[in-house]
Amino acid sequence: MRNIVTPLRKMLGDAVRQGRLLANPAARADLPPAQDFGGKEIPREHTDAIRAALTDVAPPDPLGNEPDLISVCFFDVALGTGLRLGELRALRWRDVDRERRVIHVERAYSRRELKRPKTEAGVRSVPLFGSVDEALRRLSAQAVERGRYAPDELIFATVRGAPLHESNFNRRVWHPALERAGLGDAGYRFHDLRHTCVSRLVAAGADVKLVQAIAGHSNPLITLKRYSHLLDSRVSEAADRFDPARTS
Repeated sequence: MRNIVTPLRKMLGDAVRQGRLLANPAARADLPPAQDFGGKEIPREHTDAIRAALTDVAPPDPLGNEPDLISVCFFDVALGTGLRLGELRALRWRDVDRERRVIHVERAYSRRELKRPKTEAGVRSVPLFGSVDEALRRLSAQAVERGRYAPDELIFATVRGAPLHESNFNRRVWHPALERAGLGDAGYRFHDLRHTCVSRLVAAGADVKLVQAIAGHSNPLITLKRYSHLLDSRVSEAADRFDPARTS
């Protein structure tokens, strides 16, 4: 409702300034309270358990005797980049720049439609951390074996090369892995891996502007608000680490 009323109010305000309306009927519209971000940070022991469960439930590779670990790699890349599910599903091999050690995020699936990210900040480059690089190298070797390693090929695709389907992934992979890990009642969503990634970066002392760029937030205030609980703890730690009066 807030997303509808706010641009409507702006549009009608322009009409008033242009003399097309006498008053803005949306100027004093009652809005529901803004909702706080409901993401969960998954503890390390739980992410380890989920990853182990994904390995256990991995189906056999149709083209070999080894298990198909695409879901495990999907998990590693999600946790190591903080990308949204739609952004992960849209990644192509041309988006991975190993020389510069970055991943370019330029597209995202919204349901089944491929689009550019909804904000300019969504078009970004995120660091290619070691765990992510390892997962992508495993996937690239698999893609070569299947004859699907090409710049415009999707990184995370079905055996036929189609994009992964969000609901199918949650129903067939994510929820069974949570049950196997004994975390079926924890209420973890795949999207919580994004919140966990950013939370761990903040807790490790990453610069807020860097975290904003990695998360693709349009404004650093969004980053500060959503992860203020972690920043508060860093303020307390600063008492032991710094003293401006004694530091040049």
